[in-house]
Amino acid sequence: KTKETFKRLVKNGQITIVNGGWVMHDEAASHYVSMIDQTTLGHKFLKDEFNYLPRVGWQIDPFGHSNTHAWLSSAVGFDSLFFGRIDYQDRAKRMAEKNMEMVWKGSASDPDQAVFTGAFTSGNYGPPSGYCFDTSCHYCRDDPVVDSPYLEDNNVDRMVNGYIQAILTEHQSSRGNHIMLEVGADFTGDNSHTWFKNMDKLIERIHAQDDRFHIFYSDPLTYTKARATETDIQWTVKTDDFFPYSDHEHAFWAGCFTSRPTLKYFE
Repeated sequence: KTKETFKRLVKNGQITIVNGGWVMHDEAASHYVSMIDQTTLGHKFLKDEFNYLPRVGWQIDPFGHSNTHAWLSSAVGFDSLFFGRIDYQDRAKRMAEKNMEMVWKGSASDPDQAVFTGAFTSGNYGPPSGYCFDTSCHYCRDDPVVDSPYLEDNNVDRMVNGYIQAILTEHQSSRGNHIMLEVGADFTGDNSHTWFKNMDKLIERIHAQDDRFHIFYSDPLTYTKARATETDIQWTVKTDDFFPYSDHEHAFWAGCFTSRPTLKYFE
């Protein structure tokens, strides 16, 4: 019964599957053949089980990103690719120049292989600070949105104003009028009720008091389609990779790729 319900939601477009590989592969030490093999394995499962093929790459947690993966994303039919981790200095420069989104052409031999690419401004992934509404995760127990006038911990004005500020901050580093704010993160999906209850309150309140914004539940594919309608934007083009990755001064994560040398030798 659960399987049939899930299949119906996928068919109706209420659930969107991104990436779709068997794993979210590393892009530094992996051989490109293994990238292709594991992506093919995952996509074959989705095609056989749901008659579904993903259109969006979602590499939110690898420690740096390869232009090999960029052309692979284009070759498998992805319209877009999103991730969280790029070097903190690169991120700061791109945010200042509004270049967090770009067209990535990773193949020197085939310039037609291109994918619309976006890096998250947080440098990681997850909701704006203070807006993680799960109930069990140790780092996701932010205050709920309390809108009752009879409770002394009423915080709805503060929560609404904070979320509006998060929208404006994101918009400052973005081109055009469409932005994407993430919901959820690692181990923060135990209680969907608390997420929807709080987000519903935020959306309703913001719409009621500020007509600058139209906020709605969405997905990366819908966002990609919206970006495609903004034909007046001239996106920058990137051809090289996003290595090495560091999240602050003297903190390069390249050491992650020196472990398990025997396994990598066989690979």
